[in-house]
Amino acid sequence: MAMVYYVSCVLVNIICTFGITMRLWRAAWSNRKILRSNADIYLQSLVIVLESGVIFTSISLILLVTMAIQSDVSLAVFQGFVGIGVETAVIAPLLILVRTEFGISHGLGPVWRAHGTRS
Repeated sequence: MAMVYYVSCVLVNIICTFGITMRLWRAAWSNRKILRSNADIYLQSLVIVLESGVIFTSISLILLVTMAIQSDVSLAVFQGFVGIGVETAVIAPLLILVRTEFGISHGLGPVWRAHGTRS
């Protein structure tokens, strides 16, 4: 029964992350096509959401694999990763807020400085 729970959690995380990133991708594409303006703010938001989604989904996949193995070592690893999974679930949304506030994203530079909304 626990295996079904972890499989459904991983699937929901993947589907939600994919859905949000596709919505941002389409917004960036339509903004660039219709308004002929630079849509970097959408792409930078897409990267931030994708990074946070990948962090939590990867921890969930590690939990799923260690649960599927069902050995003594995997049970100890599973018990250790449950705490890490809970901490990751708490910190992933906070990382979105921090990266958005400070404009930090991998390889994209500051989010707000390019658009003049932050000093």
